[in-house]
Amino acid sequence: MIGDIGTIYIIESLSKGELKAGTEIHNDTLDKHYKYYTDEEDKFTYQLFTPSNRKEFFETLEFINVNCEYARLGLLLHFEMHGNSAGIQLSNKEIIQWEEFADIFVSINLKTCNKLYICMASCFGRSIYNSVDISKTSPYCGYISASKAISAQECLSDYTIIYEALLESKNIIMAYEKLESTNKKSNFYYKDTDAVFQEVMQFTFDKIKSDSTYRQDIISKIETDMAAAGIDTNGFEINAILEIVQQDYKKYHYPKFVLKNCKH
Repeated sequence: MIGDIGTIYIIESLSKGELKAGTEIHNDTLDKHYKYYTDEEDKFTYQLFTPSNRKEFFETLEFINVNCEYARLGLLLHFEMHGNSAGIQLSNKEIIQWEEFADIFVSINLKTCNKLYICMASCFGRSIYNSVDISKTSPYCGYISASKAISAQECLSDYTIIYEALLESKNIIMAYEKLESTNKKSNFYYKDTDAVFQEVMQFTFDKIKSDSTYRQDIISKIETDMAAAGIDTNGFEINAILEIVQQDYKKYHYPKFVLKNCKH
């Protein structure tokens, strides 16, 4: 079922003295639950990672990438760190831009057959979708994030609701719906691959219309590709070419993006 979760990896990188919501969720929600319900069947596999620098961060992601095929699916990655529109900040103040780890998400999501879910417990976590390339495979099936600055206490409060509900339902979408009904003022939102594809495609073609340099680059590439395919572009108007491309995105790229034919 879409949204079902089997494995949780919490990746936290915060400075000494800061409220560490990821650690608290790991210790006070997940660990404590299984301490009192030792005989519960279908338990989550879960682990907390605390990388402090760029090297450790990417080693963590690579560990997950290598081992995700053996994990219980679906796979939930929870990121607990500071963020802005450009990327995320590690505890040593290094900034990692969103696009730097987009490809590894694509790899994990492909290996898990579109069963990767992301929780961004950071400011402007919604900016993660800016690195999405809709001509490739989606980097996740769905994600929860905020589009504005949020407090550490807000992260702890809202994600505690989500994880307590997740322990009961084993489904991240149902857990998010619990947050929606419990805290109607929450700044966290859930989006799936369909919504991401539509938004990114709309953004791309709006940029083509508004940015003449970007439009010319796209048109030149299209004309080169069409010429390579033996298609004479002389009889095409620019708008007609762009319309063909937009339809091709929907017809050919969409099924690939959302892994329509993937079976695990």
